[in-house]
Amino acid sequence: MQDTPEERVRQKVLKHMIVSLGFPKGLLLVERALEGFPKSACRRIDILSLMKDGDTLKPLLLVECKAGDIAPSAKMQLAGYNAHVKAPFFALANESCVHFGYWHCKDVRWLDFIPPYFQIEVEFKKIKA
Repeated sequence: MQDTPEERVRQKVLKHMIVSLGFPKGLLLVERALEGFPKSACRRIDILSLMKDGDTLKPLLLVECKAGDIAPSAKMQLAGYNAHVKAPFFALANESCVHFGYWHCKDVRWLDFIPPYFQIEVEFKKIKA
């Protein structure tokens, strides 16, 4: 991976997720192409956390990393990617902040931090029930 500002943000977020928030390293996908797009329009997700659901793995948290300010278009990009991924939780991150979102009723609620993995996992199981 090239040492770009966005890559530095991605590595910082990954380290925080694994070391401080308890995300299992083996359940994290990094810089993966989204399926369903032509190769000429390849779309890549920055970070996708999965969780075990019985014998399968399900998307849990989609994270989009930005090198600079988080523009309104970044939320649209994240929403477009998540339309394919279908993760119940999503986040935007840059060098100085994180916006963690989830659907509540018909609105998106935003927090200024990513909760620990076990808390997100518990919420996922509530949604599924």
